Amino acid sequence: MPSYEPVTAVLRGLEVLRAVNHLRSATVREIHEATGLNQPTVVRMLETLIHAGFVARQPASRATSPRAAPWN
Repeated sequence: MPSYEPVTAVLRGLEVLRAVNHLRSATVREIHEATGLNQPTVVRMLETLIHAGFVARQPASRATSPRAAPWN
């Protein structure tokens, strides 16, 4: 039994990252449809993942795509 409850925000962020990795290139709407998270939450999670270097915004479209781990 874990000693602490999981952090919901982290689980949501990982769910968004998993969807982007699975879809390879995804819009906010596509991530919303894949995860069931509301679109404002998806946007906040994507902005955080972009800031941390885990995903990149594709300039020619409204999509994001996975990046190599920022520590590599």
